[in-house]
Amino acid sequence: MPKAGRQAITSRDPIFALIENHCRMADAYYETARAEDEGHTRMCELAQASHAEAKAARKMAKAEPTTVGGAAALLEHTLNGRAGLFYLGGETEWHREALRSVTTALEKIASI
Repeated sequence: MPKAGRQAITSRDPIFALIENHCRMADAYYETARAEDEGHTRMCELAQASHAEAKAARKMAKAEPTTVGGAAALLEHTLNGRAGLFYLGGETEWHREALRSVTTALEKIASI
């Protein structure tokens, strides 16, 4: 798809910004966890980073994509992203919620 086409899709569907925010929060958490393992950070900083990542994940997971591209992006992120099912090796609450959001979004898009 041409770059202009991708930009139009991503600007129409807010899920892309939510996925990007979750990626940033997950990266921050993993970096804080590495620093904590090396003794360079305090446990409270790790707890704050964990809370921020979980909050971003829940917000993203509850959002229903508005385009098929957005649904595909959320599905891909849920399965294979930085904190995805296959990355973590197990399911968390936000994974189930995200899969429900994708299903609901696709049902709505299909009925238009």
